[in-house]
Amino acid sequence: MNSRRLIIVIGLLGLLFFGFVSQNTLASYEWIQTYPLGFGAQLRSMVQTNDGGYILAGHTQLQNGTDNQALLVKTDSSGKTQWNRTYGGPYTNEAHSIVQTSDGGYVVAGVTWPTSADGHFWVFKVDVSGNTIWSDTYAYRGRIHNDNAWSIIKTNDGGYAVVGMTNNFGSGDSDFWLIKINSAGKKEWNSTYGTPGIDIAYSVIQGSDGGYVMTGRENGHQFVLVKTDSSGNKLWNYTYGDPRVNSVGYSLIQTSDGGYAVGGYTASWNGTSSTPYDFWLVKTDSNGLMQWNKTYGGPKEEIARSVVQTEDGGYLLAGYTESFLSGKQNVYLVNANSQGYFRWNQTYGGPGTDIANSLIRTSDGGYLIGGDTDSFGYHTSALLLIKTDSKGFGPPAETNPVTSVWMPQPTNAAAATVTAVIAAGGASILVAAATVTPGLPMDDLSQKIRSLLPDAVKSWLASFMSSKRKLAVDEKTGSPFLPTKSEVIAYVISIAVLGFSFSYVKVDSISQILLVLPMIIGTSILVGFVKTFILIAYSRIQGVWTEYKLWYLGLATFLITTFLFKVPFSSPCRSVHYEPKATKRLSAVISSAEVLITLAFAGIFYLLLRMGYNALGSVGLAMCLLGAFFDTIPVPPMNGKAIFDYSKPLWIALFAVTLALYAYWLLLI
Repeated sequence: MNSRRLIIVIGLLGLLFFGFVSQNTLASYEWIQTYPLGFGAQLRSMVQTNDGGYILAGHTQLQNGTDNQALLVKTDSSGKTQWNRTYGGPYTNEAHSIVQTSDGGYVVAGVTWPTSADGHFWVFKVDVSGNTIWSDTYAYRGRIHNDNAWSIIKTNDGGYAVVGMTNNFGSGDSDFWLIKINSAGKKEWNSTYGTPGIDIAYSVIQGSDGGYVMTGRENGHQFVLVKTDSSGNKLWNYTYGDPRVNSVGYSLIQTSDGGYAVGGYTASWNGTSSTPYDFWLVKTDSNGLMQWNKTYGGPKEEIARSVVQTEDGGYLLAGYTESFLSGKQNVYLVNANSQGYFRWNQTYGGPGTDIANSLIRTSDGGYLIGGDTDSFGYHTSALLLIKTDSKGFGPPAETNPVTSVWMPQPTNAAAATVTAVIAAGGASILVAAATVTPGLPMDDLSQKIRSLLPDAVKSWLASFMSSKRKLAVDEKTGSPFLPTKSEVIAYVISIAVLGFSFSYVKVDSISQILLVLPMIIGTSILVGFVKTFILIAYSRIQGVWTEYKLWYLGLATFLITTFLFKVPFSSPCRSVHYEPKATKRLSAVISSAEVLITLAFAGIFYLLLRMGYNALGSVGLAMCLLGAFFDTIPVPPMNGKAIFDYSKPLWIALFAVTLALYAYWLLLI
């Protein structure tokens, strides 16, 4: 390698490092707040308030070991506490759901125990400063109760609807209980729904037709959806999932198409017992008929507690994970597209237990995750708020790049693909126009382009950008299995570029690079070096000298697509044959084999991803599918051109497969 080429390579690597440092050190992030109030504090519900802040509802113990007291915390838009208050009598009192009223106050639903064995539906209203305006309970007097309100919503007529469970009346051990109250908390009507078993409603919404839809668990373990009219008369109900395993619906939304989406958890039946729980997202039409369902998780337990629809029609679920964590349980955020196919996830937390119970979209387009934690040095659990941007990314210190999945934006991937094709195709045309081969006629396009080029440009293109010159090898002899000195240099540069590029697009801050770089470099060696070694050795055994060489145009394109689109698309090096002996058939066989081996590796990484090895699986799958699709593009000097020239049906088959897998990976996984 002469000095000019070495300077170019060092400059490109310097550009890579500078871009990585500058973009990551300037990356913005949002905030995390904790609230160590009392003992065993838990957050159950929250809403964004009219002033841009937040109101949190949950419970805490004023002294360790005492009964819970309902807890409200008001914060500003940055999560800083403005006031907090507790509510309730001498026994258990919990706030489970909260809404803001038109006068700026708040109405809260939960449970209160007037005695140690008597739980009632409880709804109370406070003003903007947390002072109680009214409080009421709903139960049959003179009986021992075990009633519990889990969700409250504002209704179209200015009142409220509250759901939960009761074991005082109905058809079973406990039943869904829907109570309609007016703006002053006075009961207007109530209805129960259930089976002979245990039925609990956790979430309610008012549909566009004025009726109510509820979700929860039916008969103790089945995921259920119940629809009523505006007076509480049941219209239909459906259960979903395998009746042999536990499934629960915790959170319910009406979707932009008029249907419903329910978030919760379910398990699978392995023939003898149920598997650990996974996040479960069920999508139905407006009549409750299931359209699709998806699970998300790893080898251990994942529980989803809240779901929202994203601006692009997808879904975001929040809960906790025991599979992808740095402690006992970590907050787990999963994003899916409009058809429920997984796009990305994020984990948050420390060495202890961190759980998300509530998730809302905020007015700035981001999200607020609410739950509780004991990972921040407290002697007991504290309330937890995590503010993210629209992509669900929070403070880099709390995300875990080793366990998170990397997925590019489809539009960025498309732009990177177009850029790489234009770069390679445009360079081929310019080189053809600038390079005159004695005795060979030039095509009309090349002649026209050549006539427009200044002599200096022609000279530079002919001497530096000629793919034929830069990607040519002389006939040599030697061991089929030992790389040359120039190949070792090309391997090192290629692995370094791949490692830093995929690290750059995966992590959120430069401080995280050392966490993922060894894994990504190892993946690069596996995908790149092993595959290339096999194919080069085969070619040399066949009598055709082949080398692994730096491809400067490919290297530049790789870096450009990395920085502009965060999608490394192209290749910094190529395997090049000694042309006089490299027949069309041999070139096509080797090129096709390279695509097929890459796809085989993609299958391995896909299995690793499904087994819960998020970072390794997603990065390896990305490298393979990006590389396989790139290698079928029929533009010289890419492999697709050799396949295309030898057999168009073979090229069509390989191109269709790699394009389909590439699109599936971007849009559906």
